[in-house]
Amino acid sequence: MFHSGVFTWLGVYLKRRYGLGPVGIGLALLGYGVPGFLFGPLIGRTADRFGRGRLLPIGLALSTLAAAVLLFRFPCSSLPLLRWSCPWL
Repeated sequence: MFHSGVFTWLGVYLKRRYGLGPVGIGLALLGYGVPGFLFGPLIGRTADRFGRGRLLPIGLALSTLAAAVLLFRFPCSSLPLLRWSCPWL
């Protein structure tokens, strides 16, 4: 329930803050879901190898950073440029 609620509220946020329509919101959520689907097994194996106790704080830190980025208003058209200039994102 929590996971789908996050997607719902993220869609509401993108609609209200950036004026995205259903297609834009869908593409944004697809941009989140596809890497999670592709890298999920790799992350699982990494967690098995190094332990979840080490991997969870890293994930929480990255989630906090992502939430902090959403606090600032930036044009959606600049997101591909940000992604290109910061390959670790």
